[in-house]
Amino acid sequence: FACMQCVYGPLSDNYGRKINILISLCIGVVGNLMCVMTGSVMGLLVGRVLQGAGTAASVTLSRSVMRDLYSHSEHAKYASLIGLLSVGILTSAPLLGAYIEKISSWRGSFTLLLVYSAVLCILTYYFLPETNKNREDVSSGESFFLKTFKSYIKLLSSKRVVYFSCCSGAAYSGVVLFLAVTPFLVTHNGAYDALYYGKLLLFLAI
Repeated sequence: FACMQCVYGPLSDNYGRKINILISLCIGVVGNLMCVMTGSVMGLLVGRVLQGAGTAASVTLSRSVMRDLYSHSEHAKYASLIGLLSVGILTSAPLLGAYIEKISSWRGSFTLLLVYSAVLCILTYYFLPETNKNREDVSSGESFFLKTFKSYIKLLSSKRVVYFSCCSGAAYSGVVLFLAVTPFLVTHNGAYDALYYGKLLLFLAI
């Protein structure tokens, strides 16, 4: 998930936003399908890795599309709105997943994600225009991968970039760690079920 964000950004600068979003959604569809169909833990892990690789574009390219379409003030407004919605979705998803698991099974959540990602793929294909009108020329000069590598080296040489990246990464890592560990702590030894954890997380968010 994290590594693929560094890939989709440069690719979208050179080849366009729409094609990269479509590819990422297709990868997500394959990953969700594997999670639904698998009968082994290894198959589930592979499916989850593909889910992460596909979902990564939504984080990176949503900001790129907004930057292409809106001015600085409008971009800040819509970015704040998306951030607020993301927090709401992130905290309400466990509760929704718990209800789905209660009425079906653990495959139910992946089935919903499969349908959701497939619908997004169709809507993106038909309704999302290409917003990157200033794509870089990849037909001449140094290779795309070499150019991308040099760009990241240049960014990492900036103390300011490294400082703010570390601050943002540390804050986000805390959120991810909390979401990864707390389900096991709350539901350990059957003390509480997934439904209770979903309600608890939603309460904390509110």
